[in-house]
Amino acid sequence: MDEAISQYQKAVEIKPDFEDAQMNLGNSFFRQGRMDEAIAQYQKALQIKPDSAEAQNYLAWLLATCPQARLRNGNKAVELAEQASQLTGGGNPFILGTLAAAYAEVGRFSEAVETAQRALRLAEAQPNPGLAGALQSEIKLYQAGSPFHGTE
Repeated sequence: MDEAISQYQKAVEIKPDFEDAQMNLGNSFFRQGRMDEAIAQYQKALQIKPDSAEAQNYLAWLLATCPQARLRNGNKAVELAEQASQLTGGGNPFILGTLAAAYAEVGRFSEAVETAQRALRLAEAQPNPGLAGALQSEIKLYQAGSPFHGTE
């Protein structure tokens, strides 16, 4: 992972407007638990391509579920996830899962449950058992009035 980060950093130094490299660098930081840096990379990717549903989704997920409370921003997560959902026609189970997490983060639990259940139906139809299992766990949290937060 360190080598990947080094290569992505070189790529964005050479071509700062290379949105894919910014996204991959953000994903690499995320996998290493370097959430501040992941958020910064996703924000840079959105500056390059403001209508990137992928960048909106990744950033929204982190802002809604980050294990570090100081980095969470539920309102911004809702805004980004709603935009990503609109851009993709509301049929992407990953983005709907992010939107559900964002709703839960701001205390909109009934909307979180409804949105996560839509995501679950789509994930089961694909089929995507890994996503479906995660959504089932998250739905239980939302039904209990709790948001989903990742672990460090």
